[in-house]
Amino acid sequence: MKKSFENCYATYSLVDNILCVYYKKDQLITLPAAKKIVSDRLRLQDHISLPVLCNISDFQYANYAARNYLAHTGSLLTQAVAIVCADIEQQSMSTYFIDVCVPSVPTRVFLDEPSALHFLNNYKKIRL
Repeated sequence: MKKSFENCYATYSLVDNILCVYYKKDQLITLPAAKKIVSDRLRLQDHISLPVLCNISDFQYANYAARNYLAHTGSLLTQAVAIVCADIEQQSMSTYFIDVCVPSVPTRVFLDEPSALHFLNNYKKIRL
């Protein structure tokens, strides 16, 4: 399995059996962008289900269609998702996203990566 990938929306890296997705600065995520993000993530994962850390600290906005797609289709082959935010405002918006779109896997919002990784460690499966 490839260990990292980058497209115009995000960088992806596999670290200790957790897939880390870092959205690029000032991105406006639309439905076509969300589909590209998920497609690239699935290709990198190579049909292996993983916990996913999504760091949205730098990104600007995702429209409703994109958020809904990411919550449902975007949860394919994820064991759990931790969303890392830059500030309380982003955290509130992300919590609202979870409440409204109801992702199909356990999803939580954090203000720091160590807490997010601690949450995701509970969902890691040991791969031999």
